Amino acid sequence: MDATSARTLAAAKLRELTDPAYPLALDDERGPAERSWCWVFPFNTAAWFASRDPLDAVLSGPVVVPKDGRDVFVVGTARPVDTLLAEYAAAHGYPER
Repeated sequence: MDATSARTLAAAKLRELTDPAYPLALDDERGPAERSWCWVFPFNTAAWFASRDPLDAVLSGPVVVPKDGRDVFVVGTARPVDTLLAEYAAAHGYPER
């Protein structure tokens, strides 16, 4: 799966989660990070991108799009994202390269 296809899936996931009064948006400035098994898309609220005010921010991990077509998901923030992704990869048989 290429980055463009993955971005479309990540944006669709945000539409599922978004409150119309407080829409979410992908971070196009940073763009996605690529891992051997997935694309990782940072996001925040549209209000935060406009204001950069911490009170407008959403505290959530990134949207993860597995390259093999498994379900798109959002990583939590209880622990470092790299740790959570490594654990997910190990649990699902993905090689971490």
